[in-house]
Amino acid sequence: MSRKRATEPGFTNIATYRPSASSSLYDSSVTQEFRDRTTLILSGDIYSGSTSVRFDRVDCEDEAAYKCIAAYQTVAGAAASEEAEMNLLLLAEPGRPAITPSPATSTGYTEGQQVEFRCQGAVGKPAGDFLWFRYRGNTFTDITSLARLNPPYPSSGTCTSERISQLTLNVSRLDNGMIIRCAANHSTITKPTGSGTCNSTCYQTDTITVFYTFSDSDPDVSSNPSGAHTPLVTPSP
Repeated sequence: MSRKRATEPGFTNIATYRPSASSSLYDSSVTQEFRDRTTLILSGDIYSGSTSVRFDRVDCEDEAAYKCIAAYQTVAGAAASEEAEMNLLLLAEPGRPAITPSPATSTGYTEGQQVEFRCQGAVGKPAGDFLWFRYRGNTFTDITSLARLNPPYPSSGTCTSERISQLTLNVSRLDNGMIIRCAANHSTITKPTGSGTCNSTCYQTDTITVFYTFSDSDPDVSSNPSGAHTPLVTPSP
């Protein structure tokens, strides 16, 4: 049995099975790490049976093309062989992203100010993407179309890819008290809809404060003549 990864020029042996001797051996080039998480299985005899490599723990490097070659002698004593090949593809779920606002603030933003929200995190394998949601009070809106999505890049030490998405908003008074959520979107999980609580594959900001000034178009607030505590709100002309 042999293997060929995408980065390798050709197939290299993994194991040799000899049913006649009831033996199965790893090739000398196979690392100890690979041996520790796999098991060679030989069943049957020289007339019928099967051989396999069982992955007790799959790793990123296991994504490859695998080939099995059965060598034998014909009735006439001539050497012959048959082979079969398959591809092993791996899936990986996304992780929890993080949102970084720019400029960062501990107080709030001024109406009309431009704010960029940067969402970054693992998007799984094959690479998924991000969905954006804006929450205002009891309503929310999918604002993914307003964001920019960068190409995926490898995530060191994992099977997943990472991506960065940027959302730029000019905040208004309507955004006072809003929350911005970024959620990973991948085929291995249920597609985020924006409803419900934020789970392990999404992240949202704290409530955002937007400062603004009143204008002539804002309502007037005054007390009624009786001195009651209920204010009257009347629109300005």
